[in-house]
Amino acid sequence: WRATRSCLSPWKGGRRGVARMLDQESKRCIRAVVRKIHPDKFMQFPEHQAVNSDSLKELNAFLEGYAAGDTTQVVRSVPLQFWTLKEEDGVPAEATEGAFSKVKVELTGRDSLLDLFEAFDVEHSGERFRDGGSQDFLEYLRAKVGEAVAVSERFRSLSGAATRRREDIVERYRFEDLRFQDVVRTSCSNAVWQASALDTFSEALESLNAESRLTFANQRIVLHRERSRGFSAVQGREIHLVVNRTLKSQLRKIDKKLLSTLSKLNAYWRSRIDALIPAAKSILGVKAIVGDFVYSGDGGVTTSSVEDAVLWAGKIIRATRAFE
Repeated sequence: WRATRSCLSPWKGGRRGVARMLDQESKRCIRAVVRKIHPDKFMQFPEHQAVNSDSLKELNAFLEGYAAGDTTQVVRSVPLQFWTLKEEDGVPAEATEGAFSKVKVELTGRDSLLDLFEAFDVEHSGERFRDGGSQDFLEYLRAKVGEAVAVSERFRSLSGAATRRREDIVERYRFEDLRFQDVVRTSCSNAVWQASALDTFSEALESLNAESRLTFANQRIVLHRERSRGFSAVQGREIHLVVNRTLKSQLRKIDKKLLSTLSKLNAYWRSRIDALIPAAKSILGVKAIVGDFVYSGDGGVTTSSVEDAVLWAGKIIRATRAFE
């Protein structure tokens, strides 16, 4: 069992004492199931993570009632579904699109835990899981499931806060784009760092005078945790910054004339996409065009390659007759 330190919450109920009382097979089976569906495996895939988190909550509620002797659990049917990573020779695949499979299990009371372990192909002796197993078994399973739910909720809260902070900064300073280079939001600690980095970046921007801040409008900003070998502040049409105590100095040292030129270029390409994409949509007879960029038709556009979109749209317009 492993969990990111930033996500952990204390478990009340003497988990260590219960763990010592359980036999090794019971603990192995519990860990095997939770490991397969733990939300921290799906942090880059929020929809999959949300499904697992919601089902874990349902499972936790079922276990609480079962452990408390709630007889309604014997007759109440609780359908659950989980996403798991596909495995080959017992080794989970890397978390990428298409690497997931869905597991469905229905908790129906007496043999529910036996059904649960069998749904995930966890080998077991069988009898110990019938009729819910021992009270120690239920408490240990509840502890593991509860911790998994806590990790998921903590990550979703932190990730949401970081996303909102980024959107606020992009809007306030009118950036073309703002992203992180070497810190992917795949754990609670990374989400915490991103939120902190965004606060530090905003503070550094506010240290500039109004005229200097305006030179960063329409820029593509890339934030780094560490300075790599051969690091350059201006790479192509992107401004690269390291979030550390020198950040304010980094902002002041960037050539303002170069920033002005980059800003004009970004503004030009954006104006062209606003003009060409609607025309391409009309020619193709579609509601939206989606690629490396997203154009919704209501003036909103998110892009990492506006130039490619403009060039593509231009080719469509020049070939109008081919679509008539």
